Amino acid sequence: CSYMVEVAFLEIYADGGREQLFDLLQDGSCAKPGGLKVREAADNTFFVEDITKKPIGSPQELIEFIRLAQKKQHFMETTHNAASSRSHCLFTITVESQSAGETAVKQAKLVLVDLAGSESLKKVHAKDATQEDQRQKQAIGINKVLTNLGTVVSKLNSGEPATYRDSALTKLLKDCLGGNSRAMMIANVSPEDSQRDETLKTLDFAAKMMKVENTAKVNRVDNADQSSLLSAIKLREKFESAVRNKTSVKDSEQVQQMQKLQEIQSKLLTQEHAEKVLTDLQQRHQENLDARMTQMQENLSSTIRQTVEEANQEANQRLDALQRDLDSRQQKAGEMMRLASKLQAEVAAAESRLAALRDTSAAELHEFTEQNAAKQGFFGEKHAHLRDALAQLQEAADTQSRRIEEMEAEFRSEYEELKGQLESSKNILSEAQTQLKSKEIAYSRNDESHRELKAQDVACKEERRF
Repeated sequence: CSYMVEVAFLEIYADGGREQLFDLLQDGSCAKPGGLKVREAADNTFFVEDITKKPIGSPQELIEFIRLAQKKQHFMETTHNAASSRSHCLFTITVESQSAGETAVKQAKLVLVDLAGSESLKKVHAKDATQEDQRQKQAIGINKVLTNLGTVVSKLNSGEPATYRDSALTKLLKDCLGGNSRAMMIANVSPEDSQRDETLKTLDFAAKMMKVENTAKVNRVDNADQSSLLSAIKLREKFESAVRNKTSVKDSEQVQQMQKLQEIQSKLLTQEHAEKVLTDLQQRHQENLDARMTQMQENLSSTIRQTVEEANQEANQRLDALQRDLDSRQQKAGEMMRLASKLQAEVAAAESRLAALRDTSAAELHEFTEQNAAKQGFFGEKHAHLRDALAQLQEAADTQSRRIEEMEAEFRSEYEELKGQLESSKNILSEAQTQLKSKEIAYSRNDESHRELKAQDVACKEERRF
């Protein structure tokens, strides 16, 4: 049985609302102008056009490719993470196998998806203040892709038709989400209380993800022309036959085929080697998981111990503060008791003085009442005289008021009479002015007639003289 294993590493970088796909295994710079494109195949699956696929022959090569790809990945230092991933990544391992004597080829893919965590625009900030605007745009893009993925998962759980076309990530994960695959999710959460909301959201998404039902089946390619692995095997057989027969290879097409064979031979592995590769990968993966679990347990124990110590220290500080407050309040209570005794003595003295004052005041009040009665008799007589005087003054004021009203009536009558005479005089003056104008007009006419007569007389005298 022959095997071929190849890998591809894709980065989905979303800056704001625009997604860009970068090939992290491409030689040189991974930033192809405009990024790579996602295309749809005839069977309604999606693939990345022109992505680099590297053949591997050992776990060390696979790990080396991962390290090379991570050097090109987008990272940024934030207040929460010294190397915060600013993109989503898909690391794809493709395995093809063919049994001896068969034309069919089996294919399988292992897609390792590294999702960047959702990021709060308020809690997280860029370490470098000049990169804050770029960080916010990246966070918006990351959250938008995660929202589209969450929408697809929710619709699959509710039995609704899922829309995979809203994001490049959901297009490429179509098989992993309700398709021909088996899916597993590893959720990275934080034990910090400040990250409680993010932890709950992550666990809720993981729970929904695990409810998605997938149907895995064997991927078999029956047509020999569709298998690059089978073509490589045929080329190898032809090459070995030519070597055994010691024939010369001069045909240019055969030369190209042999060159291609040399390139593809590195991809061919024996079943034993492939099993060793998979065993090593599983062992390394398990070791990494065990190391991470141990580290997480140590971190959690350290965090718990630190939290308990801080809580005990805080409790002791509070007890000391309460004891000091209690002593202070007891001291104040003693002072208040002494002050209350002093006040009671002062109240008793005040009451005795008040009783003496009450007796004195009663005697003075009796004396004042007698004096007031005598004064009331004197002021009663004065009051009667004043009342009479006020009545006389009121009567005089009424008489004067009536006199003023009569004078106002007389003045008003005289005013009306003078007003009538003034109106009559105005009418007479207006008539006189009219007559004067008429006389002026008549005088003007007489003057003109006189000048005409005088002119005629002068003319007659001139005629007589001649």
